[in-house]
Amino acid sequence: MLNYPWVFVGCLLIFVLLLIWLLPKIWSAIQHRFKKMGAFFGSAKPESLQDDTSNQQAVLLNKPN
Repeated sequence: MLNYPWVFVGCLLIFVLLLIWLLPKIWSAIQHRFKKMGAFFGSAKPESLQDDTSNQQAVLLNKPN
């Protein structure tokens, strides 16, 4: 059925690598959208939309926010 099996394996490998690279980005975008919708409808506070990077940096440096 496949005339060029090595081309198929190569394309499959590229697809899997792209999937591994893109899935976390897609998942993060979906979570962000749901947080924004929750804030719009009043179930989440707008402060929860901010990145936790400042909080993570404060924890790493043992400084309060």
